[in-house]
Amino acid sequence: MTGIAVAAGEGGELHLCATLQAHPGQDQTVAHMRQEAQGGSWSGWISLGHPDTGAVANPALILDSQLRLNLLLSRVGQEGMITLRQKTADGPFVKRPALPGLPPH
Repeated sequence: MTGIAVAAGEGGELHLCATLQAHPGQDQTVAHMRQEAQGGSWSGWISLGHPDTGAVANPALILDSQLRLNLLLSRVGQEGMITLRQKTADGPFVKRPALPGLPPH
């Protein structure tokens, strides 16, 4: 595992996202699991696949005002960030346009 992120959902249940690397040098997959209810049991891991052709790391998980989770992943050795967002509250994640890199300073 190269990174893990956690966020609370609308009902207080926790969501975890992790970047996983099965073998050194391979692209990383992203997985998600959640509590069934606040303080309750956990679901199994669900693979979100390979969101980018390169390595991803440093996940951040954010619940937005529409009660959808947004997953941000840095692209190792590249500019910008990969973004995935839930299609609906508690729905599947879909890839969104990448965020651009920071301007030079």
